[in-house]
Amino acid sequence: MAIGAGPATVVLQILKQAGVLVAVGLAIGGPLSVFLVRYTSAIVKGGSAHAAGTISLVAVFLLCIAAGAAFLPAVRATRMDPVKALKHE
Repeated sequence: MAIGAGPATVVLQILKQAGVLVAVGLAIGGPLSVFLVRYTSAIVKGGSAHAAGTISLVAVFLLCIAAGAAFLPAVRATRMDPVKALKHE
């Protein structure tokens, strides 16, 4: 904001950065969780290898939590005085 960015731009930039981190985490964690569910269902009797719905639900839940966790500091950053932020008091 000190160099001319508006509050909406700051919020979108922070949400975009958080979204990239979440996307990388889901891209790594999704296939890994599918593998682990299949592996553990082969070991544990009565286990189900059909947990795609659960994995998808957890991924959406984590995405919502991450969006909320990024949105609150982003809004707080827009209320900050840019001069104080640059002085680092």
